[in-house]
Amino acid sequence: MKTFTYAIGDIHGRLDLLVKSIELIEHHRLQNDAYAIVVFLGDYVDRGPNSKEVCDILMAGPNTENTEWIILQGNHEIMLIEAGLGGFSEQKFWLNNGGQETLSSFGGYREMIPYIKWMQNLTKYYYDGERVFVHAGIKDGVPLEQTPEAVLQWIRYPDEYEPNSPLGYLVHGHPPKMGQPLILKTRCDLDVWGVATGKVCVGVFEKGIPGGPIDLLEANMGYRALD
Repeated sequence: MKTFTYAIGDIHGRLDLLVKSIELIEHHRLQNDAYAIVVFLGDYVDRGPNSKEVCDILMAGPNTENTEWIILQGNHEIMLIEAGLGGFSEQKFWLNNGGQETLSSFGGYREMIPYIKWMQNLTKYYYDGERVFVHAGIKDGVPLEQTPEAVLQWIRYPDEYEPNSPLGYLVHGHPPKMGQPLILKTRCDLDVWGVATGKVCVGVFEKGIPGGPIDLLEANMGYRALD
């Protein structure tokens, strides 16, 4: 049985993007009689209208056979955690960066407490022996396990930047690419700013074949204006 790893970029509270991504993955898995490792690259909340519903699905886990989910922590999960546990300044920063929609989705800070606990325990990166999956990026020359959280979840590369990682190809989200993924020789950015563009883009990687995606699973769920 083949093993495919599927990477999903930033969802940002759009339930339709998440549901469609899962549907595309399951269809591809069944077509290929494969085992699926699904890596969610972070930023499940903020800006979109359905952050709670998105988190509910992720917390429940997969409901299909031969499928496992790996859910990474993004910078917007960090922002929500700090807003929920911190003071006014953390809350203000979060609310000004898409948090207001999330607060409305959950119905209040108190209702977010179990979700905050879940987000706190999300992993920061995933390494499959051929590729590194992370929300934002890595730093050349720094061991993955020693890389600061600020790099893993916040770094932004110039579009032409090619990392030099001995661990292999880098798969990430975070800086939006307005409807089209950025695919380079040593890394790809799968954040297609789906919360606004409505684009779904899932990178497909095959075990035993190092490097970038062998396929992209794509769909268009419709443009949504953001304030």
